[in-house]
Amino acid sequence: LVTIKLLALYSSENNAALGFTKQPGNIPDVVSVKNAISQLGVLTSKNIILVTDNGFYSEENACFLIENEMGFLMRIEIDTKWVMKHLEDCLENVLDSSCSCSEKGYVVGVTKTVVHCFEKKNTNGTEHTLRKRIQLYFYLDTDKRTKMKADLSVTLTEILELINNGMPITGLSPEGQKLANKYIRYKTVRKNQIAYIDDKAVTEDCKYNGIFAVVGYGNYPQVHNTKLAFRTYINREHIEDHFRAEKQSVDGNTVRSWYGDN
Repeated sequence: LVTIKLLALYSSENNAALGFTKQPGNIPDVVSVKNAISQLGVLTSKNIILVTDNGFYSEENACFLIENEMGFLMRIEIDTKWVMKHLEDCLENVLDSSCSCSEKGYVVGVTKTVVHCFEKKNTNGTEHTLRKRIQLYFYLDTDKRTKMKADLSVTLTEILELINNGMPITGLSPEGQKLANKYIRYKTVRKNQIAYIDDKAVTEDCKYNGIFAVVGYGNYPQVHNTKLAFRTYINREHIEDHFRAEKQSVDGNTVRSWYGDN
């Protein structure tokens, strides 16, 4: 069965469709976005900012957009080496930030202006480095952070109770065994071995809970304001909701094909 990938560009301001393109289904998302932008002629338009989720970020795509002077806001994994370095430098500022970015106030953020060397491979195989000043946004979803730690605490408490009631670690589920080996420690009290939760290990592993990063480039208000960058980025969720509704409620997940002879 031949599969295709449909890519659509939408306005994040009014959800209006700007253009559609189709590509072979085996092309990764991170590659297809560059093809779509080129095919749709978006690069000839001015005052456009590309907003994407982290599935579309790559050094190659960033270089492509920068070289064509196209602004962007792209989510990036915080465990990316160079991003983590900057996050460590300003982690306290992120956790203590009072810059409320969401209407309900549960997302706060900070902006760090950095100079990053983007790397890409040329068509001849040689490597090319592009040094640019960009905005790196770190946002903290405080509700998500609290929930993640609370859920882990409940799970570990249940595991701890089972172990202290005589269940061997091998009797736990695979996930339970993994958590027990990571967070459960033992001490001897009056010749009895007692299991307990390693709170220090839990705190260390929860350090980045609820934090996500966005890379911004371009001389646009949306790229130089912490709150506006967040709201511009988060608006893409409305478009994703549209696709979700279409696939789940409007029979959009049914495969159809049309040929000239049928």
